[in-house]
Amino acid sequence: MSEELENIDNVEEEQERLRREHEEYLNSFPDTTVFYRDLLVNGNVKSLGNPTKNPRVAEQWGYLDNHFDESELTYVGTKECGIWYLKGYEKPEPSEIEKMAVYAKSIEAQVDAHLQELASSRGYDDVKSCVGYFNSSDETFQREARAMTVYRDHLYRTCYNIMDQCKKGQIDYKTVTLEYILSLIDPIDW
Repeated sequence: MSEELENIDNVEEEQERLRREHEEYLNSFPDTTVFYRDLLVNGNVKSLGNPTKNPRVAEQWGYLDNHFDESELTYVGTKECGIWYLKGYEKPEPSEIEKMAVYAKSIEAQVDAHLQELASSRGYDDVKSCVGYFNSSDETFQREARAMTVYRDHLYRTCYNIMDQCKKGQIDYKTVTLEYILSLIDPIDW
């Protein structure tokens, strides 16, 4: 009789251990994780449901199942790009177009940071704050706002033109840097 009770206790302990492990697994996803599943049909990706940020909902919807066929692309990550795949499933190598898009976003973020740094160097909270003085009655504010507006527009236009050239294969996107873009335009004329 005591052996039967011991077996029951062992089963209950094992169940509790498995429950804790499962809970730890669900809590292991970063807060920024988005869960979703897509299906590859004749080379086209079809969504199999809405994205969710809740791992328990993802589990309920079957996004965390380990039963998929080869046509299913099951992953978790950001909605734009699956960056955190389920254990045991390899993330497919991104295409050159996807790599270029990620790189372009990185360059754009560097341009944004550069403009922010310029605005801050003149005491403005941010670029919007600076260009907000475009029609100011104060000559200094107005001059700085107009200089920032011209510089910002020229910088972004140059950046986007270069990225278009990358898409056309005229420039290798991996060679594009913020410094390269800045070398193509005149410095800001405060």
